[in-house]
Amino acid sequence: MKNTIYILLTAFCLTACSDFLSETPIGELTPEQAEHLDNIEGIIISAYAVLDGQFDDASSGLNSGCSNWQFGDVVSDDAYKGGGGTGDQNQIHLIEIFNVNSTILDFNQKWLALYEGVKRTNQAIRVLENSDYGKKAERIAEIKFLRGHYYFTLKLFTTGSLI
Repeated sequence: MKNTIYILLTAFCLTACSDFLSETPIGELTPEQAEHLDNIEGIIISAYAVLDGQFDDASSGLNSGCSNWQFGDVVSDDAYKGGGGTGDQNQIHLIEIFNVNSTILDFNQKWLALYEGVKRTNQAIRVLENSDYGKKAERIAEIKFLRGHYYFTLKLFTTGSLI
């Protein structure tokens, strides 16, 4: 009896979710649309767009910009946090005084931005390699260099060279 109930529940769950999982998203491009040849320039621009750290709708650009001033300059006394006291951008003040903990948003935002950049460059390379785009070799070289920049910055974070 117990096995029969488990089998029926499993069958119900598998059949009930099949329609829900196959819906196309509304308001965003599907992967097939994003990787269409007409959108190659947009895909390349999106790979470069993450350089400023702004990859979502939040104000993450301040926390994960490509200058890394809060991870390098502020920590080394080449720059000071400034602002209206220690409560203004408190997470940068904590980095400045070497009181780093897991609640500081800047580290998570920087990691997310860099991995988003790697994802977008990989997508651009994949689309370019499967296309007959006019400047294919140049664009692939540019995007591979950009991917190298994202990986290099990730390596600096891994070794603690920025902190």
